[in-house]
Amino acid sequence: MVTRIKKHVRIFIVALLLTAVFLLFQDHIKPAKFIDLKIYDMLTRIKHQLNRPPRAIDDIVVIAIDNSTVSKMPHRWPYPRTVFASLINNLMAAEAKVIAFDFLFLGKSDHPEEDRILAASLENNKKVILASSIDEDGSLSIRSAPVVSKNVPSGIVSKLRDSDGIIRQGLTYLVNNEVPPKAFLAWEMVILKTVKGLIIEPVRGDESLISIKNDNHEKWLIPVDPQNKSFIINFRANTADFKRISLYDAYKGNFEPSMVKDKIVMIGFVSSLLGDVHNTALGWMPGVILNANSFLTLYAHDFISDSPPGIEGLLTILGVIFSLMAVLFLDIKTAALVIAAEIFVFYLASYVLLTMGYVWSYFAFPFCVGLFPFLSKKIYSLVWQRKKFYWT
Repeated sequence: MVTRIKKHVRIFIVALLLTAVFLLFQDHIKPAKFIDLKIYDMLTRIKHQLNRPPRAIDDIVVIAIDNSTVSKMPHRWPYPRTVFASLINNLMAAEAKVIAFDFLFLGKSDHPEEDRILAASLENNKKVILASSIDEDGSLSIRSAPVVSKNVPSGIVSKLRDSDGIIRQGLTYLVNNEVPPKAFLAWEMVILKTVKGLIIEPVRGDESLISIKNDNHEKWLIPVDPQNKSFIINFRANTADFKRISLYDAYKGNFEPSMVKDKIVMIGFVSSLLGDVHNTALGWMPGVILNANSFLTLYAHDFISDSPPGIEGLLTILGVIFSLMAVLFLDIKTAALVIAAEIFVFYLASYVLLTMGYVWSYFAFPFCVGLFPFLSKKIYSLVWQRKKFYWT
């Protein structure tokens, strides 16, 4: 009896040590991180299929440069800038709340008069937001040409890619290396500031939570990566989920003004013919839809945070203990069923947590629970009994 107790105690100690070591070093294990990201993507897609987008999506209208626009427009891309001047005037006449362009007006037009007309339209309509981007060296040097943009506000539309090349994060702001340093807001943050009248104060570089508010006492607590001030985009909508108007129809005035009255209007490429398509946690989507999801996360306070510290490790250790008891006291088939049930409940809980706005490691629990009870018994057999392991 004493020998059996010692055996079980040693096996428990080995299993818990293996679990503790793995939990300490899991962030440095690239395959574990890769699997985490893929499981997160899978859960995100299930969530999109089973849940409707937030009601706040009704406040957004996408003016889509779609296949219909490409086929009907009598010009090749880039379209004359007078087209966009007319588009802005039509949307402002329909009382759009904000008009945000998801692409840049680079360089000068072949016809300077077109630049002048667009610049005049932008100057007359104070609710237009342009796009800026990050240069190859990481500096913020690519903006819409000053010849048309003048003092029009703009924001960064560039997105961060994870190690597998997929976009899951949006920026809040970037700080350049100038002296003194200057901060540039992300495109969606500029829209939010314009729509909600945000009071944005300097943020310390070591904070993992950005706090901003407006004069109406509405407050945003944005969980961010302390290093790059990025937040997890809560992908709640695909292209078909957004209200859309073809750019050609908007340019020609062939739309109901009520569709854009008091709406946040985003203008960008939807046609894959123009190449602005990106791989995201929800799958491939046009850039303007990606950025609309990023804005929607901010606008609806629909943030995703890491689970509270220690919870993930505690649950993993408890799961390993429960699995160990099954392995030590049940036959192999029953123990396998118990462990499978544990993992199933874990992923069910993971999905529920994601719908509540929380993420954790999706790899550590199944890996530790499924492997370490068996491995610790094998180690006990090799170290203490020095014989081949058999199921007892």
